[in-house]
Amino acid sequence: MNFEIQNLQQVVPVESDFWIRAFEFGARELEIECFAFKIVCAFIPLLTPKMQPFTIGSTKICEDGVLIAVSSAVKASPFSFSLGREDASGGGQMVHTFFHELTHAKQLLKRELIVKRRTRMWMGRKWDNKRDYSFAPWEVEAEQKSEQLYQGFLRREVLRAMREEANGYAVVSKLHHVFPPEAVFQVTSSEQAA
Repeated sequence: MNFEIQNLQQVVPVESDFWIRAFEFGARELEIECFAFKIVCAFIPLLTPKMQPFTIGSTKICEDGVLIAVSSAVKASPFSFSLGREDASGGGQMVHTFFHELTHAKQLLKRELIVKRRTRMWMGRKWDNKRDYSFAPWEVEAEQKSEQLYQGFLRREVLRAMREEANGYAVVSKLHHVFPPEAVFQVTSSEQAA
């Protein structure tokens, strides 16, 4: 599997090593690491201005692989607003979005989801386009998987940072651009108590 990052925005810092680790973690967990495809993750600016900052994503199968787009709002960091999540910081939304879209990449690569011009096929069955899209089974799976992958990767990254840093504040400082401080502190405190 070939993974490429294209940072086409200047709002949120994109640290290549972090996103490569996120991709490798997600690809292994989703069992797509052995696929002979190229996955390009493009970090793009939000094209239409909104009142509140947020991130959105999309996934598209292409001739030579899959394109994942994760966009960020101009006004804020990646954890300043959450889409449907109740945590106050809105934390880690770009990471959530990345794993959500990587799950869609898995669905497309494994042909669980087949997208045609006017039709969607899920697990061999035609999906009625008149039904609410947010309840589509591929969206439900992507949302569940993104949460599982996010939590697993958060823990892994915090433990990695804890091996390098002396205290929880240093760990938070190191990871503040991708994870909300509350989530990092929660993992550091549970690991120190264990």
